[in-house]
Amino acid sequence: MSDEKKGSEDVVALGYTLPNGDIPFVRQRENVIEAGTARIVREGEPLGEAEVVRLEPNEDGLTYRAQPLYDGRKGPTKVNSNAFRNGWDAVFGNKQLN
Repeated sequence: MSDEKKGSEDVVALGYTLPNGDIPFVRQRENVIEAGTARIVREGEPLGEAEVVRLEPNEDGLTYRAQPLYDGRKGPTKVNSNAFRNGWDAVFGNKQLN
């Protein structure tokens, strides 16, 4: 594997689960090291500004490859097409605020 490829890997090492259910981690991606806590995504719970990743075990059995699935830190999708605006007006009307 080339050095460039190694630098772009997204690798996570997990700690032991804490009493509140959080899991401490250390993550290296694009030559940046981050630390934080993770938790399992459960249906119906809001994600907020969280990042959701799928963890796949590496051959060493100690680390995981992180595959990003959702990045809530970027904010909601901005929709501003004509079809969206026309639909908005059809539902809510084109009202002026006083």
